[in-house]
Amino acid sequence: MNLRKSQGIRSAIAFSIIFFNLVLSRPLCAQDCPEMLSDLTAGPVHAVAVTEAYSVIGSGSVMRVLDVSVAAAPKVIGELALPNTISDILITNGLVLAAANAAGLRVIDLASPSNPVEIGFLDDRCWALSVAVSGTYAFVGCSSNELRIIDISTPWQPHEVGAVVTPGGPRRVAAMGDIVFVLAGSSLQIIDASTPSAPFEIGTYTDSYVYDFAGKGNLLYVAARRFGLRILDVTTPSEPVEVGFYDTPGHPMGIAVSGEFAYLTIRNAGIHIIDVSTPLAPRGICQMDTPGFVSSVAISAGRAFVALGDAGLGVFQTPNHIYWLENAAHLPGLFGSQWRTDVVARNKGSFDASIEIRLHSPDDVRQLATSISPGGQGIFEDVVGLL
Repeated sequence: MNLRKSQGIRSAIAFSIIFFNLVLSRPLCAQDCPEMLSDLTAGPVHAVAVTEAYSVIGSGSVMRVLDVSVAAAPKVIGELALPNTISDILITNGLVLAAANAAGLRVIDLASPSNPVEIGFLDDRCWALSVAVSGTYAFVGCSSNELRIIDISTPWQPHEVGAVVTPGGPRRVAAMGDIVFVLAGSSLQIIDASTPSAPFEIGTYTDSYVYDFAGKGNLLYVAARRFGLRILDVTTPSEPVEVGFYDTPGHPMGIAVSGEFAYLTIRNAGIHIIDVSTPLAPRGICQMDTPGFVSSVAISAGRAFVALGDAGLGVFQTPNHIYWLENAAHLPGLFGSQWRTDVVARNKGSFDASIEIRLHSPDDVRQLATSISPGGQGIFEDVVGLL
């Protein structure tokens, strides 16, 4: 997208431009959020992972595989019963790793999505609560207050290579290269796993009641109960520094980050979409209402897959881009000239895109909605005067 601002003066008016790729021809719903594309009642869903074509969900002790190539009509195409309740799940290199409580870590081959097959497991002395992966190692949070490092280079023979104590029970785990972040109690424990056989703690973050987190680049996005979103710079992992925050009502339960947006699930209050393109100043975009008890969320191919507890699985379209111009003009100049702000928006994608231009003034917000075809452009002259 290109923005063009004609020569003008500064004023106390700003405008934003938001793009959504259109999967269905539906208007935006209340609070300017995308609507739910579909929902699927597939038993209680508390864990979800997704690729472009498939999603896997944990429904009690059953892992279900969904074909999500058509977002408006996801369908169950395969399932596998595991020995215990699935508390966390992920997809990596054609494998599913499931933390299955008393049944430990389970490794499932997804080569044939309609016929998933368990090919390995490790269940000794670990009630598995959470799992993350980096390279050929899985990091499993166990209720015995430890993080176990599992070599999965031979998926049918996973074996432990190292462990470290994590007080409080590691309910969430995320790996960024050799650094592993563990939710231990209500604080964040930071582990150096560069030597998998001898992991050790290098730092902690205790300023907020942490409930979930997601990493991207050198930033860690933290869902903090009663405190909303906290953004940490972990360039120096042993000394995390908070660089931005966005307070939300209610209790955040889960978080995912994709592109310029963070998706924060709020217990009994849906999902908050937050623009984090400027980490020092995150902006709330909207709140999506959802049925059920919202817990985890996963993002893929412009869609958000949300675990809704007893209400099943929800699929939402996600915003693609948001652009802000802090100042806009609509004033007469000398000798009959006009100071104004023009916008040119180009759709370089392969799908129709809807576009909204919103004018934020001290008194109100005005908006213009239209669509742009693939390869096309929209020219909006004098947007302040237009709106």
